[in-house]
Amino acid sequence: MFRGSRGGRTDLFLKVINQPGEEETLWSDDLSKYPASWSQDGRFILYDTGISTPGTGHDVWVLLFNDRKPFPFVKTDFQERSPKFSPDGRWVAYQSNESGRYELYVVPFPGPGPRSRIAEGANIEWRHDGREVYYVKRGKMTALPVDGRGRTFEAGVEQPLFDMPVDMPEEVRGWDATADGRKFLIRVREAKEEEPSITLVVNRPMLLSKQR
Repeated sequence: MFRGSRGGRTDLFLKVINQPGEEETLWSDDLSKYPASWSQDGRFILYDTGISTPGTGHDVWVLLFNDRKPFPFVKTDFQERSPKFSPDGRWVAYQSNESGRYELYVVPFPGPGPRSRIAEGANIEWRHDGREVYYVKRGKMTALPVDGRGRTFEAGVEQPLFDMPVDMPEEVRGWDATADGRKFLIRVREAKEEEPSITLVVNRPMLLSKQR
């Protein structure tokens, strides 16, 4: 799944990488769309949109994959971006600047239910077992133990992991983590380089022991 510009607007597309043929249009409308997460069962796709109506910023939408029907999931006057399904599909985490700075929230999916603010920071990624999340806070990659197995979502004490070796706004996604959270792939632009380079952070347990 990817976003692409066709005819002057940005839509969602699907391409089977091991089969020949053209890409398939998943959804097309007048909004700019940024795909963010696909549920493990393949039924739902999360994406955020650009400004859709006066007074609103980015909003979180859900696309039903089989029916190709989208509906708004989080839509306010603020910027809601980078939504991510939990591994079990019961929760959606996203970032919002409604407090004046980017913070991370978790809501039950498909809802309804109470929203939980879990941390200050931007962007978020889940560990494969759903027991930890990663995000960027004040220039540091940060880990937070979480528990969403019950009816409410619980968060523990965050742990800074390492300084982000990158010069870009925190709300812009320029990194990814492996499923076990032990390695991070980070896009880096050096001052003297025309093209960005890539840094691979490994040996996370060793980094943590040095910080302690």
